[in-house]
Amino acid sequence: MKGKEMNYMELLFGAILGWLITRLASYFSKPKLTFKIDNGQLFQNGVGQYRFLSIRIINKPNNLFFKLISFLFGKTNLNNAKAQINFSLPENSKFTIKTINNGRWATTKEPVDYSTGKVDYSQILMPSRDSIFVEEEGMVNIAIKKEDDKSFYAFNNESYDSRWWPLKPEFEINEKYLVVTLKLLADGDSYDFQCALVNSNKKLNNFYLKLL
Repeated sequence: MKGKEMNYMELLFGAILGWLITRLASYFSKPKLTFKIDNGQLFQNGVGQYRFLSIRIINKPNNLFFKLISFLFGKTNLNNAKAQINFSLPENSKFTIKTINNGRWATTKEPVDYSTGKVDYSQILMPSRDSIFVEEEGMVNIAIKKEDDKSFYAFNNESYDSRWWPLKPEFEINEKYLVVTLKLLADGDSYDFQCALVNSNKKLNNFYLKLL
């Protein structure tokens, strides 16, 4: 009787251990992402000067522990990821000023027919998704501002509409300091990164992202 009880306990222990190892392997084999702020370059069009703010995402661990974990459990790609961007007040991050549910991956094609230079409206409302292979990177646009404007604007594929390019009126934000939360959704998992957005005056040099 004791032998049967021991066999039962051994089987139970083995099942629990197997489940635990499977869960750990699943967790540690997820993409290990490094987020970096990109305050962009100034660019000029026919009506003024602008600055883009973006966040770069690198599919590579940024510390020794996760490098070791990646070596033991392997590395995986970030597949078909969707980006969501929240702009919130620093004193209450739950109070959202603006949410962009379909963030634009700057590493994907613009919704423009390059042969004619015209906007491809069939692509504007299509979800922007991208995959980041191991050791490679992608980039998500966050916001744009025009020189001497008090406000800045969130940015995604809808901003390409020729009626307002590149400043969509519904995306206007008139705040001097906000918390930006970038959420990536891929393979049933969520990857979050937060930083601050500074918009202290009308000058583009004072429009930038920084670490919290």
